[in-house]
Amino acid sequence: MSQFKPGDLALVVATRSGLNIGKTVTLDRRISAGEEIQLNDWTLTCVSDGWLATGDLLTKTPFHGVFRTAQHGFREKCLMPLQGDFQPEQQKSREVVE
Repeated sequence: MSQFKPGDLALVVATRSGLNIGKTVTLDRRISAGEEIQLNDWTLTCVSDGWLATGDLLTKTPFHGVFRTAQHGFREKCLMPLQGDFQPEQQKSREVVE
């Protein structure tokens, strides 16, 4: 059973290419192995079940190299849920308590 639902925030903790590790994404919908997703001007065929996510992402293809994209597919095991009042630690440390 999935620990995520559409609209959740997640941190990318692993990828094959390493391009998006550390980025925060919003989960759009579940995707299934074999499903085809249209990204920019090309089609991505999902190799495993996972999530279609939105964020400031990079994609690497054999023919197009690396380019920016707003959406990408991720295996669930590559995502860490960000629940509750999430703020990066740097931002928290700058806050002043009165």
